[in-house]
Amino acid sequence: MVKAKSDRPGRLPAFDTPARTYPEAPVRRPVLIVGGSHTLAVRNGLSREQRPHIAIINLRQPKFASLFDEEVPTPALARAFQPKGVISMIGGNTHHAYGLFEHPEPYDFVAPENSALAEGRRTIIPYAAMLAMMRVSLARHCTAISALKSLFSCPVYQILAPPPICDVRFLLEEPGTFGERAQYGLAPVSLRLKLFNLQNRVFRSHCEELGMPVIEPPAEALDAEGCLLPQFADPDGTHANSDYGHLLVPRILETNHGA
Repeated sequence: MVKAKSDRPGRLPAFDTPARTYPEAPVRRPVLIVGGSHTLAVRNGLSREQRPHIAIINLRQPKFASLFDEEVPTPALARAFQPKGVISMIGGNTHHAYGLFEHPEPYDFVAPENSALAEGRRTIIPYAAMLAMMRVSLARHCTAISALKSLFSCPVYQILAPPPICDVRFLLEEPGTFGERAQYGLAPVSLRLKLFNLQNRVFRSHCEELGMPVIEPPAEALDAEGCLLPQFADPDGTHANSDYGHLLVPRILETNHGA
């Protein structure tokens, strides 16, 4: 197995930077990216030449707290930045929360794109129920995306999160990191992909209602099943690394005419 490349100081970045006070003059970089932990792959994938073109706001960092209300963008964000294009990387890891590890009562569901069921005794949940659950779980992210779209007159796009990593058996080597969730073992790849596609269905539908184009994961970073190739994966098992971010940057700049 190819060893995943890490861009992180441990499993989660330390966000201890003091809150920032923004000047009256807005930042005018061509592209503004707003999101959570998935923005790290892009930040670390930028070349020196590309950095002046892109501003990246991680909404979970305390230094940006004045621009958000409980992770929902506020008008302060639009006053602080005047880009030519905006990229949302809001949300993206909910599918891992439901399906990285097996549930105490293993389950599965039949999806439109995949009717096969994983092996073993499982509770089969109706697709409609799974979709409703995902919509509820993503509601806060969709609220944040809607708010971001409403703040800017320039084009606003949503980047979908990277898909699951096929082989994440290495996560079981450090079970304490994930607590009790890891005790039931890893969920089947097929289930993890169904949950990922379900998440994307909700995001695509929401963005379509808003008139927001969606940027898909780069095809060259995926295997035949649609999983993230190991050379583009972060060792934490739930994010992509800087090589993946490097693939996204040209798409970001081209889409927003910020190159």
